[in-house]
Amino acid sequence: MKLYVTIGLMFLFGTSSLAQNTSSSDAKKLKEQKVVVALKEYPKKASDAEKAAVDVANAAFEMAMSTHWNFTEIETILPLTEAKEYVEKNKSTFYMAIDEGISKSSTKNNNDGIRDNAYRWVSYSEKLSIYAPGLKASVWLPRYEGLMSIATAAYAVGLMNKTCELLYKEEFKSVLSSGKYVKENGPNVIKKTLLVPRNYVSPKLSDDDVRQAFPYEMELCDLSKVETAIIEKDPKYAVAYHIIMALGGKYLNRIYISDAADGDVYGVLDGHKVSIEWGGMSSGGKDYLINEKELKQLRAIVE
Repeated sequence: MKLYVTIGLMFLFGTSSLAQNTSSSDAKKLKEQKVVVALKEYPKKASDAEKAAVDVANAAFEMAMSTHWNFTEIETILPLTEAKEYVEKNKSTFYMAIDEGISKSSTKNNNDGIRDNAYRWVSYSEKLSIYAPGLKASVWLPRYEGLMSIATAAYAVGLMNKTCELLYKEEFKSVLSSGKYVKENGPNVIKKTLLVPRNYVSPKLSDDDVRQAFPYEMELCDLSKVETAIIEKDPKYAVAYHIIMALGGKYLNRIYISDAADGDVYGVLDGHKVSIEWGGMSSGGKDYLINEKELKQLRAIVE
């Protein structure tokens, strides 16, 4: 379990390269600086719908930074291009942005007509990233449908904030060494009421099956209740939330069990067999995030 949660956090707080390993010294340098909130810009020849999506995402990001970020002071809010220029001129600042993570498979398929530098698989997912001299640290955003919600942005900002705080306090020295902290933190989830979105759970599992796996305070609920708890930073709750990562040219789905109030991670469930639709194409696999395997992992978090 220790290795599993280490890898889980490493993937959540990192880039497509495993060489990225944010450390306590990185966090201490960031603590002395101020952050520039970098907003998305319209794509070239953007349609009205595309512009609306950018506007909604920016509003969600601004709100999330104002409520869920306190690791450093916010210097200013600028469009991405201006933010980069500002940070270049003001060395006591860094910027944060929501951007797209792209992952390509390293193996080409010689039998499908793909030639030159094309790859067999390419996957996309959104990340919240810190850009500072010598550092790029990222957390994957939760999966959402349609326009970005405040809860989506708030969860990512809260997780980034908490991870920076833990690194700064040397609760662990680097992301690669975070597994021991998460494993020891896991039993603390029983101090909260765990909110689990009902639509994550396979219909083959009864409510009793879920409660036997986690015989503590828990509520199977609508996703909206989970998101409200995140937005309001409700200290009564821990939440199960679906994170999607673009790795190896494919999609990995994970369910993070974390504190609704501050993003502290209690554990990770492997939801990778869920079927996710992207542009009419399915990633394949089962239809639900939580099956018998994930229930066993949920129980293991507190043992």
